[in-house]
Amino acid sequence: MTSQISSAMQYLAAFDYIHRDISTRKCLVGKNFLVKLSDLGVNTSTYQSHYYCIRGNKLLPIRWIATESFDGKFSEKSDVWAFGVTMWEMFTLAKQLPYPHLSDEEVIHNALQTEHFCPPTRPNGCPQAVYQIMQQCWAIDLHHRATFQEVNEMFKTCI
Repeated sequence: MTSQISSAMQYLAAFDYIHRDISTRKCLVGKNFLVKLSDLGVNTSTYQSHYYCIRGNKLLPIRWIATESFDGKFSEKSDVWAFGVTMWEMFTLAKQLPYPHLSDEEVIHNALQTEHFCPPTRPNGCPQAVYQIMQQCWAIDLHHRATFQEVNEMFKTCI
C-alpha cells in the first residue's frame, strides 16, 4: 500500500503537483487493497484539531508537516516528509496520531529543532528496512531527503 501511494506521488511530482496533506485519512482503500490518494477538504470537525493555521488562512496538518513548511515552503520534498509520517501511521494501523506523547505545541517545537529533531519512533512490527526509508523521508536537510523516485527505488530493494 505504501508503494502504491509513493508511485502515485512520483507521478504527480513529475507534473510539479504538491499535495500538502498526505496522510492515511486521505487514502481510499478499495477492492484488492487498491489505494487511491484523495485530496478531500477538511470539512469535518473530526480532523480540524490536527491542523495548523499558517499565515492567517491556510490550514496545514501539524503532525505531518515538514520542518520547512512551517515557513510556508512546500515542494515534493515536503510531501515526501508527510509520506514518511503516513507510512508510520500505516504501521500503527492508524490507531494513534504521530508523536502520540507530544502536544501539538511540542510537535511544532520538535519540528523546528533542526539540530535536535526527534523523528517518530519505529512502530511495532515495522521492519528496520522500512523504518530506514521513513528516516530518509524525515531528513532535515532537503539535499539529504529522498524524492519519491528514490523512495520507490528503496522499496524495490526492501520488499
